[in-house]
Amino acid sequence: MALETEKSQVWVDETRAKIDEGIVSLERGEGIDGETFVNQLLVDLQQVKKSQK
Repeated sequence: MALETEKSQVWVDETRAKIDEGIVSLERGEGIDGETFVNQLLVDLQQVKKSQK
């Protein structure tokens, strides 16, 4: 159980870092469209679910 919690926390931390990077990128006028972002986020969520099984 602790390993699952640790993996989940790692994912949360990585996701927060990606969000921070995205904010900086948008402030510079860069970035990706929302659909691309959401699709990548869904892929990441699916990978986390598979790793928890």
